[in-house]
Order: sequence, then C-alpha cells, then structure tokens
Amino acid sequence: MSSNVAPGTPTETISVIVVSYACATTLPECVARVLDSDHLQELLLVDNAPGDGSVSAMAASERNHPKLTIIDNPGNPGFAQACNRAAKQARGDWLLLLNPDCYLPFAATEQLLRSAAGLVDVGLLGALLVDRDGRPEPASLRRDPTPLRAVLGALGGDRLARILDRPDWAISCPQPKVAGLVEVQALSGALMLVRREDYSRLDGLDEGYFLHCEDLDLCRRARNAGLTNYVDTRVVVPHWKGTSSAGQPLTVAWHKHRGMLRYYRRFDAAQTPAFLHLLLVAGAWTRVLLLSPWYGLKQFLGRGRRVPWVR
Repeated sequence: MSSNVAPGTPTETISVIVVSYACATTLPECVARVLDSDHLQELLLVDNAPGDGSVSAMAASERNHPKLTIIDNPGNPGFAQACNRAAKQARGDWLLLLNPDCYLPFAATEQLLRSAAGLVDVGLLGALLVDRDGRPEPASLRRDPTPLRAVLGALGGDRLARILDRPDWAISCPQPKVAGLVEVQALSGALMLVRREDYSRLDGLDEGYFLHCEDLDLCRRARNAGLTNYVDTRVVVPHWKGTSSAGQPLTVAWHKHRGMLRYYRRFDAAQTPAFLHLLLVAGAWTRVLLLSPWYGLKQFLGRGRRVPWVR
C-alpha cells in the first residue's frame, strides 16, 4: 500500500467518457452525478445505440448541459472503439472511463485526482466498486489472468486458493484492512482514471476486443510501459454490474470468452506449453458450447431484466 498522496487541491481537469447501450434505467443517475462532479472539463457520452431510449431517458437539463457532449455511434461498434473515439476529442488533463451503471459519490473525482497527483508512475487508477448490497466487487482489485489462474478460476480457483493458502493463484486480490492506495496488476474497466497523454501514448483500448478484457489488456500494456496501476479503496463507488448486458447473456458469454482468448494470445501464449495451450483454447470454447443452450434460453425469455435504481 502506498501513502504518498500530495496535499492541496488538484488543479487539473477530467474528461469523463461514458458509453451508452441499453442503460435507460441507470444512465440518468450516472450522468447527473458526473455533471455534479468536481474538476469536470466535460462529459463525453457515446451513444452506441441511438434510439434505444437510454439518452432520451435523461432529463432535458442534463441533455442540454453545457459540459455534456453526446456522440452518436450507431451500430454498436464496441466499448473500446467508443472510448477511443471520445478520447480523441477530449480536452481534460485526465480521462475517466466510467460505466453507465456506476454512480460517483460526492467528491470522488477530487479524491481520485488528489491520489493520482501524488503518484509519479501512475498508469491506471481505480476505485473500490461495490454491488447493490454494498459488497466489494472482486474485479476492483485483480491480478493478471495468467493461464494457470484462468484454468483454476474456471474450477473455482479463488476458493481453492483460500483453502490451500495460495492467494497468488486467485485472480481477485483481497481488500486491504485499512483503506488507501493499493498497487494492483489490473483493475475494473467500469471505472478507470488515466492521464490523457498516457492513454494516447498507449494507443488507447485495443479495438480488437468488442466487450470484456479490453481493460485487462490496457492495464497490462501500461505496466509493460513502466507505469504502475493503483486502486484507491477510500473511494467507494456503487456499480450495478451488467445492467446493459442483462438481457443478452449468450452474446456477452461469447464476447467474454473471445476476449479472454485474445488477451491470452497477445500476452501469454508464447510462453505456454503446448499441452496447456490446447487445454485452454479447447476448454474455453467447450465451456461456451455447454453453456450456450442455457444462456440462449435466458436471452430468448428475456430473464434478468434491469430494475430501476431508487434513490
């Protein structure tokens, strides 16, 4: 844990990037909180599904806010492409990639900027995400999904790691007992703060990912470039995970497995023994095939629909 947080009030600004897709129940609250944030240069809202009702669900005062720019991005070209498009026209010193089902608490941006200013090597900076019941999300603090961790994860690796007292086998990291800055290998793409110049230098998110794992990829590339990723667990952000994708479990499962295999090929395949390589690839697609009937039925029946957020 690091404690080198600079004193004083930050003077730099943040461009917040939110990608909208099937999130009419959460987007208005998310946007309202962003527009009420400190140090906001602008909110760039990329609408990946114009006409789906998400943007129109926002209040007129929000849609016409002087710091809000709505970017129509029809056809849903993916999360990475949408973020990169917005980043190219951003003007803030920092970019905050934020999911439309995340609700920034008061002074969250102030604390994140203050923390970032005290870290000379910061790459990506995240917050502690919590679910609707206030429980921390495992994706908030993560290790790289190495082949061993990926295989163990599919077999309940986190539980096995605890039983055998091998925390390094688990992808998720334990939450620190005392809130503060924690160095991590990877953090959740639901909320990532990065200096705009560094995002550009890293070539942004890899658009070869459509959905899922582009955040892990960016975190890995940031570390490969000599930067360090952190999570400030003093900043606790509610995250209604999966609201945009709740009605499409089969589609999400397909892209998630595809993304994991792309990540594996880019970073770990060359160092993986042939037998384990075959096991990983075959296992991933076998899992998709076995789960497809169930996911397909859920998608057809429209189960898991979103529930409106209540203040």
